[in-house]
Formats: sequence, structure tokens, C-alpha cells
Amino acid sequence: MANRCSLYAVDFVPGEGAKINPLLLGEYAYDIPLVFKLLTSASPRICPSLDWPGEGEVAILGDLTQGREQLFAFLDHLTHLLTEPLIEETKAFLTRPEFQLPYVLLEPFDIFQMSESDFFAATSRLLEEIQHLDERIPTDVETTLTALLAPILTSPKRLWPWQKTQKPRDPLQPLYDLGLGSWG
Repeated sequence: MANRCSLYAVDFVPGEGAKINPLLLGEYAYDIPLVFKLLTSASPRICPSLDWPGEGEVAILGDLTQGREQLFAFLDHLTHLLTEPLIEETKAFLTRPEFQLPYVLLEPFDIFQMSESDFFAATSRLLEEIQHLDERIPTDVETTLTALLAPILTSPKRLWPWQKTQKPRDPLQPLYDLGLGSWG
């Protein structure tokens, strides 16, 4: 078990026709990030898994072109100087010619194995969440921008012998938490 979800660009519907090698868009450890959900949010539907063919319909397929547009619209709301490099990287990566395929495939089965016993129910819940993402986008934008503005923790001037110095947080961590920087 790898404890990560994978996102692929594909030019076929899993379970229908010949399996052609999918193109890996990205992987994310221990969670299913918002940017993966947004890419899958256009016409999402449950389909058979390519990573776990024996498990049945535990993956989600979406329209890549429309999902990319929805993701880019979300990213355009993240107006902060720190966001620019990761947003540019994301847009450049997802607009590469080889990724201009009709579908995007989200493979969350590894994540479900960590905490779920009913994988089909977990997939259905994820599909429902993806179908209602537009309701939470304003909150996610606000939360991310607020986190980017939060001061970076600095160590106190005097430490007692039992105190450990705290590492400053990466100022880009709120963007990594969304799944940016996870491409390729």
C-alpha cells in the first residue's frame, strides 16, 4: 500500500475498450487534495480502477478539459504574490500537449484503504463531495489566502533547557496542502 492517490490523464473510459497507458498527472500522499478534486469535478462518474483492477469501481473519471478550466478559475482567485510561481507551474504543466486528453482519472483507493472498510461507499461519498465543490470554493480561497498571510513562527528569544526550537513553517505550505506542486 502506497498511501497516496494518483491522478491520470486518459483517452479512454476504464472498463470500456482497450486499456492504453494512462499519463500520470500527479500523486499526493495521505489525502486527496482539492486540486485533484477540482480537475475531476466536470461530469464526474464512478468507474473501474486502473491501479486496482480487482477492486471494481473505486475510481472517479471526469472531463479533463472542463475540469482544467474549473481548476484555473479557482487558481485565479488566489491573488497573492507567493501563489504566482506554483500557479504558473500548474498551468504550464496541465496545458502541455501530451495532457490534452478527454478524461482525468482519480485513483483514491490507497487512501481509502487507510481508514475505510466499505470502498464503494467511500467512492460514492467522494463523488458526492466532488459534485458539490462549487459550494465550498469561496471558503477554500479565503482559508488559503488567510493562511498565506499568517506570520511565520519564530522562536522565542529565550528557551528553557526542555524547550525545543520550532521550525518555521514553509510559507508555501497552504498551497502544498491544496495539492499544488504535486505534478508529474
